Amino acid sequence: MQEVVILHYFQDLKLKEVADIIGIGLPLVKYRIGKAKELLSVYLGDKKMMMTVDEKLHAYAKIRRIEI
Repeated sequence: MQEVVILHYFQDLKLKEVADIIGIGLPLVKYRIGKAKELLSVYLGDKKMMMTVDEKLHAYAKIRRIEI
């Protein structure tokens, strides 16, 4: 899941490009992106609910020390 998030949000690749690079189907890429958003929302809690998904992903990257 982390690979999909990094490629899509931090490398600015389209979902189809991510699917091709990883070698999985587009529906699975979409599922993993959705699951990552869901997990991140739960992880950041209610006080962060007003953030956009992109802001949440960047916050998560900082917490996990993922290079953008």
